[in-house]
Amino acid sequence: MALTKSRGNMYPFVTHTWNAIKGICFHDCPYCYMKKFDGLLPIRFDPKELEVNLGNGNFIFVGSGTDA
Repeated sequence: MALTKSRGNMYPFVTHTWNAIKGICFHDCPYCYMKKFDGLLPIRFDPKELEVNLGNGNFIFVGSGTDA
């Protein structure tokens, strides 16, 4: 998946998000924005994400897509 350019305004200093943990978490929060993605697998670690070049000078929100 790689780095994703941050589009939100909750943390204006964050430049990118990075999620090595993927899938549907077990909390089932009513406000979860990840539910809109159909076909998500159970929660898991994606080892391919460790190969991602995170760049230099980025302020990265790690794990923005899960509460797991």
